[in-house]
Amino acid sequence: MSLAIAPESLPLIEDSAGVIRVGGTRVTLETVVEAFNEGATAEEIAAQYPALHLGDIYATITYSRVPSSRMNERAQSASS
Repeated sequence: MSLAIAPESLPLIEDSAGVIRVGGTRVTLETVVEAFNEGATAEEIAAQYPALHLGDIYATITYSRVPSSRMNERAQSASS
């Protein structure tokens, strides 16, 4: 028996202004990542932003940690 693993899409949507939002909410990618970088756990972020699903928060944090992620590209271009 083989195990089939289907990739999940990221819960990130770029709005018309170019702001990346999480899980179809108004909470931004930068807000979630900043909270995590300041020491908040995913559960604490979910408590602070009840519109977010815990799974979306974990996916967002994971995405932000991938070296080639768009988040890192945006940060590099902002610092240039």
